[in-house]
Amino acid sequence: MSLADRIIARVTRRPADFVIGGPERPYLLRWWLVPRNPICNVYLHCFLRSDDDRAHHSHPWLFNFSTLLRGEYTEHVIERGGLLQRSIRKLGDIKFRWGAAPHRIELHAGHCWTLFVTGPRGRQWGFYCMERGWIHW
Repeated sequence: MSLADRIIARVTRRPADFVIGGPERPYLLRWWLVPRNPICNVYLHCFLRSDDDRAHHSHPWLFNFSTLLRGEYTEHVIERGGLLQRSIRKLGDIKFRWGAAPHRIELHAGHCWTLFVTGPRGRQWGFYCMERGWIHW
């Protein structure tokens, strides 16, 4: 059994600490691996479905990074000047992001599991819409 499989098996013995998307149509399950705090948080994420393709989102933390533990997805990123960039993320990939970096996740087949680490909060959650720019969630 891989280290990722051991982490997932151990942490998921208890229910998720937070469900994003609501119980009717959950998008992401989140487990807190360290007590939540204002400096640095570590989460185990299970993506159950792809992001909505109508808008890219940004995170509220100054920075974050994730490591893909299981599954595969395409990350769609808006670069400076509005250029769209696509990158396939595979097992073991590590991705660093600044908080304001707009992106969305498209799952390939089945659920994806990531280890997700955040820095301190620096802004609100939001979405980037082509016509209206950044909008608070």
